[in-house]
Amino acid sequence: MPLIPQPTREQKPWILSTIPQTFVLKILNQSRVVFIGKVKAIASANAYGSFDILPGHTNFVAIIFQKLILYPQIGVKQEFEIDTGILRFINNSCEVYLGVQLSEELKDLPEFDFSALETENKIKERAELET
Repeated sequence: MPLIPQPTREQKPWILSTIPQTFVLKILNQSRVVFIGKVKAIASANAYGSFDILPGHTNFVAIIFQKLILYPQIGVKQEFEIDTGILRFINNSCEVYLGVQLSEELKDLPEFDFSALETENKIKERAELET
């Protein structure tokens, strides 16, 4: 799927000041905080397919499974294999709760291919707008 063309700095000079470049991510399991820090994007999958979240994303809640991919910097990717979790992105802050038990009807979740995600390209495009 092609990316939507983004306006250049000359077309909309205010664009960079209105879109945050990172957001805070907190990953928790039932016993401890697994990760807390700023990231440029994350990717995962829900029942509808794989998706990514970049800074400034609309508020979003999802049951996630299979993988959680973090992009703390341009060109850096950390992958976590997960069973299930709940992801909550609100006001440019994200919390992921791992180890959530699902009801029986939600346990037959399909496998998704993450190779089609263009998260890294999206991060790079935003970084180019900064310069």
